[in-house]
Amino acid sequence: MGLKGSSRCKRILVEIITTIQNTHCVRDVTLNRLLEHFRDKLKPDGSTEATTKDEATPSVDKSGSPQADLQQLLTNPETLFLKSHDPKGLSIYPLTLLAHQTDWSVLQRCIQRLLGGKIERYNPSTVLDFLWACLHNPRIWQGRDIRAAKKSSEEDILSLTPDQSCQIAAYIVMEASSSPSVTESSALTVIQQRLDLLVRCCADDRNTLERVGEYLNQQINSDSPSSRWYKMLLTELYLQIPEIVIHLSNVTPHHMTAKSSNLPSGIDSFSHRLLTLLASPAISKAGDQRKTDALAALRALASSHPALLMRQLPMIGVLLRGRTHLNAREFRGKGHQQFFCQTATILHLLKPHLFQAKPDDLDVIFKSYFDVIHRYSPTKPTMDYIVTNFIDILCQYYQANNSEAKNVLHNYMTPLNLISQARPDLSALKSLLASLSLSEETSDIEPESVQGIPTAPGGLPFREEIPGVSGGREETASPIPGIMQSDVKPMLADEISAFQERLHKGNDPEGITDALNELDSRCSGKTEYLLHFTTEISNLMTSPEEACRVRAFKLAIRLCKQLPSSCSSFLSSFLAVLQSDDGTIVKSALNNLPDFCLLAQGMYQTQIEETENYVDVDVNEADDDL
Repeated sequence: MGLKGSSRCKRILVEIITTIQNTHCVRDVTLNRLLEHFRDKLKPDGSTEATTKDEATPSVDKSGSPQADLQQLLTNPETLFLKSHDPKGLSIYPLTLLAHQTDWSVLQRCIQRLLGGKIERYNPSTVLDFLWACLHNPRIWQGRDIRAAKKSSEEDILSLTPDQSCQIAAYIVMEASSSPSVTESSALTVIQQRLDLLVRCCADDRNTLERVGEYLNQQINSDSPSSRWYKMLLTELYLQIPEIVIHLSNVTPHHMTAKSSNLPSGIDSFSHRLLTLLASPAISKAGDQRKTDALAALRALASSHPALLMRQLPMIGVLLRGRTHLNAREFRGKGHQQFFCQTATILHLLKPHLFQAKPDDLDVIFKSYFDVIHRYSPTKPTMDYIVTNFIDILCQYYQANNSEAKNVLHNYMTPLNLISQARPDLSALKSLLASLSLSEETSDIEPESVQGIPTAPGGLPFREEIPGVSGGREETASPIPGIMQSDVKPMLADEISAFQERLHKGNDPEGITDALNELDSRCSGKTEYLLHFTTEISNLMTSPEEACRVRAFKLAIRLCKQLPSSCSSFLSSFLAVLQSDDGTIVKSALNNLPDFCLLAQGMYQTQIEETENYVDVDVNEADDDL
């Protein structure tokens, strides 16, 4: 047998095997024979009387727990998980038999008791290990086809109630905070190791997810010392299941941060593919449409879940690099300038999370924009959108985090001064330079003192756009669609009032359509101007006139693509159109349903899906009547 040791150890093993057999928890005949064989081999040589005497007297281990109590422990298996039971870990063998060799009814009874009301008396590590073993019990999968489809969800093995899933969250926090010298890093490690168990128990059940979110929120807002660990667990769970934030009453996605987590998330691969698609050149109309859809999805993600997209900030910095070696015509024609403009809009939507990022990640992004501005001159009309938005980001960065902003922007004082000289109309840049307290030598720098930078004809150190071609072609270049140009005038209060008055004329459909067309042209370079007319556009989405309704939907979708947070302004009108009795009005909403659902990004998507199902039922009933 190869078993060596004292007679006392052999006696203990014989008692364990005998007790296991007496409880009748082992149903496998082969395993019973094997246990019988080991028991016979372990019996010491000598009289049977001595053995009987030893078996009649239960031995006691160092912890003071008699081995004769094993029969009672297996009869009431939940006692195996008590904190006071077997601190030396000798109960691992009965636990293994309990998880892998007992009836499913015994396991269910044990799980129900472990996840009942009083969980403080149980050892959290033992309970979580047992639940994980039950979840991966090989006997469940024997004789079954385990080749699941790619889009199929994982089977709910334990079939826990929402309250029982909350108890699992409590066990995880208990284990994370059980150490006397617990630190944030050690607690985070424990939470990340146990997170998959909680995700498996609540990912595919909306009611369970809602209850777990409410429970975690209650614990975070309590005065308990474990509230910080519950907040850490909620953050990790949010990375894996972002829709949990919908069920939190006083928590929004903008309150969530994920700087300390290194666990991969499903959103990471999704955002990675979107950014790669956005940065790639489009070679066809279909490619342009895919890039437009990717930009809309990224804007929606940045607006609804900024913490998740912030994890891709290093990748954004990498994608911006290596694009300034081309002349101006190739820079525009190959889509590089458009990519810089689109990235600027995404960075704007990431505020204020953007300003709490690592300085090194921001420095890479800032350097790429400074290189573009230096290479293609900030005075050109086609560079106006990049320059104004980039300077706006720098100013807000300094206002939000001036200590780190000074350290990052210290290396760019010279290019900032040069941009200020080339664009004296940027008053925000002058305020930024004043706040940075530039020295007299830097502020009064002459273009000739900048070494290694060629001087453009205007006297400023910016490069020529197209070598060998005289100036003038850059100014006559056609603007990129959707990009604000320098000739876009601000919309004054009188002009806003005039448009609003024209849009309120309900008895003149042609006049309203003309006003919408003019508004579309007026806001072609500055989509944000449409925010002044959200009420009018929302009302016109339910107009019986098809021309007005189609144009209103177009403007609404356009504003939502630029500012996904504005979806809430059109939600009620969109739902009203879906529930309309007029089939042509419903068709207008259905034509824009994919775009609106994408931009809603979970916050309002549930309400839209419920209304859509209601519309499908009505349509099917109408078809049956016909």
